[in-house]
Amino acid sequence: MKNILTIILMCTMVLAITVGCNTNEQQPEPIDGNEDIIENEEIEQVEEDEEIEEIEQVEGITEKGTYVGQIDPTSIEVMIEGEPRAFMNYEMSQLLEGIEEGDEIEINYIEGENGQLMIQSIKKVQE
Repeated sequence: MKNILTIILMCTMVLAITVGCNTNEQQPEPIDGNEDIIENEEIEQVEEDEEIEEIEQVEGITEKGTYVGQIDPTSIEVMIEGEPRAFMNYEMSQLLEGIEEGDEIEINYIEGENGQLMIQSIKKVQE
C-alpha cells in the first residue's frame, strides 16, 4: 500500500513540475470586435503624439548667457545676468555639440509644470 501511495505522489509531483515549465506563450486569438478596440487605441496614441509635438513646438523664452557646465547627463548650468540657472533636456549630448564651458550661448526654453526649465534649443553666440 505504501508503494502505491508513493508512486501516485511521485507521478503527481512530476506532473505538477512539467505543467509549470510550459514555455509556449500563445497569443490569444482576437475575438470579433477586438480589432476595433485595437484600432481605437492606435488612433488615440497618434492623437497623443500629435499633442506632444504641438507642446514641443511652443515658442519659449530666449535668453543669452554663459555655459558653466553639465550638472548630470540631462542638466546643465548657465549663468544668465549674474545668476546660475539649471536647465534640462533628455537629449543633452546632442544639444551641446560644439559648445564648451565658458562659451556665450543663446538658449530657448520653456518652464515646465514643476518649475523645471526645459531646453528647446541652444546655439553658440558668434564672438
